Amino acid sequence: MMENVEEQEQVPICDFCDDALRKPATNTCINCSASYCKAHFNTQHHRPDQSKHVVVPPTCRRSDYVCPEHDEVVQMFCQVEQKALCVLCVNLGTHKEHDVLRLDVAMRAKKEVLQADLDYLENAIATSEAEVNNLIVVTDKVKERAQMIKDNIEHAIDEAKLEFEKVERELIEQVKKEEQNFSTKVNIEIDISIQDQEMMTNIKSKTNAVLECTFPIVFLKRYQDLESNRKPDVRKSLTMDLKNEMMKKLLNIEGMKEFKVNELISSQTRQETNLLREPMKSINEQKEVWTIPSQSLQIENEIYTGSITKVFTGHFDGNQVIIKQAIHEQYKLKLIAEARIMKELQHPRILHLFGIVTIDPCMIVTELMEKGDLKHYLRNLEEKTLHPVMNRMMLQVAEGMSFMQRKGYVHTDLRTSNVLLDDKLNCKIAGLHEARQTLGKAFYFGEGHQLPIRWTAVETLKTSLFTSKSDVWSFGILITELYSYGALPYSGKNNNEVMDLVIRGECIDSPGDCPESVCKLMRKCTLTDPRDRPTFEELCADPDLQTRMKSHQ
Repeated sequence: MMENVEEQEQVPICDFCDDALRKPATNTCINCSASYCKAHFNTQHHRPDQSKHVVVPPTCRRSDYVCPEHDEVVQMFCQVEQKALCVLCVNLGTHKEHDVLRLDVAMRAKKEVLQADLDYLENAIATSEAEVNNLIVVTDKVKERAQMIKDNIEHAIDEAKLEFEKVERELIEQVKKEEQNFSTKVNIEIDISIQDQEMMTNIKSKTNAVLECTFPIVFLKRYQDLESNRKPDVRKSLTMDLKNEMMKKLLNIEGMKEFKVNELISSQTRQETNLLREPMKSINEQKEVWTIPSQSLQIENEIYTGSITKVFTGHFDGNQVIIKQAIHEQYKLKLIAEARIMKELQHPRILHLFGIVTIDPCMIVTELMEKGDLKHYLRNLEEKTLHPVMNRMMLQVAEGMSFMQRKGYVHTDLRTSNVLLDDKLNCKIAGLHEARQTLGKAFYFGEGHQLPIRWTAVETLKTSLFTSKSDVWSFGILITELYSYGALPYSGKNNNEVMDLVIRGECIDSPGDCPESVCKLMRKCTLTDPRDRPTFEELCADPDLQTRMKSHQ
């Protein structure tokens, strides 16, 4: 069986060559059933009358080109039965009612159908490859964010360990100082009470035994009060137990007169009682790492004076810093409130707080941002070609606001003048003195509060209620500031006209140099219904913004 297959696959030999030559055939005539090499094909008898012959490649089977019923060459094709036909098959009438085409026309139609199917498969493969590439990009982003979260957690753990060790060292030093002070007080009281040198020497030698049992109790009492804040009646009970223990120790000392023992016990108990009555500092009342001494600051140049604060440049702990100082004591609470907010909002895209000086004059110390605020930087640009950097700025502001939103805070005054730039044009959010922690609920400022009209959402203008979606509206206005290079929003209109325009539901005009994708993002942020606006987390993941960022990196 295998031999037959091999014979069918072999190329036929020319029937007209001598046995010595036996050249392979290049053509086969189906009518003549003869095979020809190239030389004999041009010389043999069938060439002058080629119309009577059907020439095919030599490797083709005769059954593929000859009708099995009439042994005639097939020239037609039946579309109904999908079958090749000879002329006799067509003339005999079996296929008269069928759609019959010439064989070459049918073959071309079949080839076109197959080519269309092949093109469709190639398009489907290309689409699948694009989807796979998108999934790979999304997977890489997820891995990158997961690594960033892991790094932040590890950094937070390290900082917590350092803070715990610092507090622990301070507590140990405090306890040691209290022990030393107590020992000094006891010795001074004994020296004053005992006039007789011999009695004083004897009492000093015996007092050491008292101190051996007293100090551990004092230390234990200090530690317990620090941990559990015992009530006064418990403290009094502990004092009585200590007094009784001291009585037993002293009564066992030989050569001591009873009245001297009572006198010593009374003096010792008074001092222990006074010590236990001293106010104990809880852990929360210990010195916070955010509180810094004023003498550690080096104040240099005054750069701004406002109605509430003065602003200076300076140095702290080897860093260039900005020092904001309250002008009057009545503004001290506002600075402290701002510092507490900044302490809670520690993030790479939010202005960093080094600490606060609580004694007068009250001051808060923040990092120095070399390029100043974003508004003045944009206005002072000589060449207005900052589009690649603007995409990064938008994303950085959205990341900082996303962190504030997760913490439950509302900024209430987001605009370019409250965004600061470092020397590498990285953005950090500032102006947190008006921020409020709402925990996902609406916040009402009350009457008399001045709203930043041009950046305020339509629902806030109507109700004075702020939510995180109000900050999203302000972010949309900030985008128009970016692409107009710091121009005032709604330029040419006063605040009353702006309020009327916003409440009527009219949109702010897009800057002329703003790409369409950015205009679309700005319009999404300033939709009238707050529920239709995206969150800052959704803005950070916006595919258009991410694509524009990558295209300019």
